This record gives sequence, structure tokens and C-alpha cells, in this order.
Amino acid sequence: LKVFMTADPLVRAERRRIELQAKGEEVELAEIAQNLEKRDHLDTTRTESPLRKASDAQFLDTSFMAIDEQVDWVIRSCQNKLKTLVELHSTTPVKVKDGLS
Repeated sequence: LKVFMTADPLVRAERRRIELQAKGEEVELAEIAQNLEKRDHLDTTRTESPLRKASDAQFLDTSFMAIDEQVDWVIRSCQNKLKTLVELHSTTPVKVKDGLS
């Protein structure tokens, strides 16, 4: 299972600001956003392995998702992928246990 995760640039900047504050660092949101924009540009335009969504990857915008929601989404996607793969190679239908609420 391949997942390409992203979030709105301002959401990402705010998340990073919170991480830095937890470490006792105070950085302006605009500076963080600018640094993320520069890094994104470098990552997506580099010659070796540029950052981009693989053609067979699922797209997940995490802008309005808490971390537990993101994890649940990935787990459900893995379960669905596993179920599909097993059913493709089995003559008996498969029930994948859903342990998520």
C-alpha cells in the first residue's frame, strides 16, 4: 500500500510551529511557512527521486485530520488492500476483522 500524505501549507506550518514550541523554540509562523515552501520546492524539483505521488499511491489530505484519524485511515486502507489481495487469490470470501471504531 502506497499513501501520499499532504496537508495545506498553512496547516503544515502551524503543526511545525507547535512542534517547535514544545521544544521551547519560538519561530514566526510566516518564517516556518516560507521554510516549508522552500523545502517543498527543493524536494519536488531535485534530480534524484523528486517528491511526487506515485501513480498507484492513494492520496490523503491530512489538513483537517487528527493524527489518530490519519492512523485509522491508513489501517483501514491496509485492511481493504489485504482483503482485496486475499480474495483475488482465494476461492473462499474473506472477512477482515475491523478493530476500528
